[in-house]
Amino acid sequence: MNNKNFTEVNCCPFCENELEQDITRCKKCGSERIEGHISRNERRIILWSRVTLTVLSIVYYANYSPTSQNNLLSFLLFIVSIILSLTIPKLIFKFKNRGNVIWKKKTFPV
Repeated sequence: MNNKNFTEVNCCPFCENELEQDITRCKKCGSERIEGHISRNERRIILWSRVTLTVLSIVYYANYSPTSQNNLLSFLLFIVSIILSLTIPKLIFKFKNRGNVIWKKKTFPV
C-alpha cells in the first residue's frame, strides 16, 4: 500500500533521535548532515594542487610576459589562470563527492 503522506524516518547516529528524511540537523544533540563532504586528505590535495597551479601560473607569466607585445592581454590571461587554478581543484572534488553524506557532531566549547 502506498501512502503519500508517509515520511521516511531516520535516526541520528549520535543520540538515536528519530529524524525525518529531509531534516539536516538533529534537534536533540545538534549534529549536522553534510552532503558532498570533502575529507581532510582531499582538502590537503586541493590545497597543494592550488599552490602548484598558482606557482606554475606565476612562473609562466614571469618568464613569458616580458617578451609579449600585448601586456594587457597577458595580464588578463594571468588573472584568469590564477582564478582557474583556485577554483578547478575544488570543483573537481565537489563533483566527485556529490553523493558523499556524513553526520558531523558539533563540538561546543567548555
